Amino acid sequence: MKKLILTLVLSLLLSNLICHAQLFSSKKIINSSTGNLPSVIDSGYIDNDANIDIIIGTTGGNTIEWYKNNGNGTFTLQTLITSNLQGVLGLTLADLDNDLDIDVIATAYFGAKLVWFENDGNGNFGSEQLIASEIGEAGSVKVGLIDSNNTKDIVVASGTSGQVIWFSNDGSGNFSGAQLIGSDGSGPRSIDLADFNGDGDIDVVVGFITTRNVELYENQLSQNGTVSFLRDSNGSISSGSSFINEVSFGDVDNDNQLDIIKVDKNGPLLGIKKKLMVLLVKAH
Repeated sequence: MKKLILTLVLSLLLSNLICHAQLFSSKKIINSSTGNLPSVIDSGYIDNDANIDIIIGTTGGNTIEWYKNNGNGTFTLQTLITSNLQGVLGLTLADLDNDLDIDVIATAYFGAKLVWFENDGNGNFGSEQLIASEIGEAGSVKVGLIDSNNTKDIVVASGTSGQVIWFSNDGSGNFSGAQLIGSDGSGPRSIDLADFNGDGDIDVVVGFITTRNVELYENQLSQNGTVSFLRDSNGSISSGSSFINEVSFGDVDNDNQLDIIKVDKNGPLLGIKKKLMVLLVKAH
């Protein structure tokens, strides 16, 4: 009976997924001649028109490319943001200098550094500005309000050290030295930021690919603005994964509380709420 119920539930879920899939048109090619090994992507209003543009980073071509949205479903490659950032494995958009346009933040996996490029508001980017060097195997990068000064700080994963670190922004694109968030695993692959516990501070979830664990670090921001992170008191959110590709926060069950989702290359896609694990769909 349990097998029958599970089969029916999965059948309904897959049928629902198929129905929703039918809402999409066929695949549209943005560009078929990007730099070698396109690996990361983000989108935003790069040139301040009404259309959402796209940026990609390549690990083999060492490029950051941006594609202008023409507003009719087509995109045009613009002047490269850079062509010599060795192994772009982290990429995101944010206004780092409070001039009301979005800048580009990136990591160089082989170059072991974290950098940003200033946008003039029209999609013209300045030269590379170094935030930090000697970040071995610099990977996933995210932006959020970590401390109390209302500026967009940066969180980055270092594969070599097994650490996830953050840098405080003064609001003009100048950054402090590295500050530790956590290092309870090896090979931090993916990170995400959100106020998980609802206390008004930005927390961090990390998926470690080598040690196959997911860790939650809660921000202990004090009234005087001091930041420290505390690993979840229950230990690892998840362990024993075979190959963690992605972790993120999201309200899976629509109860207005954030859950933690992981994508395991060789296992199931799991939605995890605190320590409760709910099977959503089998990944192939």
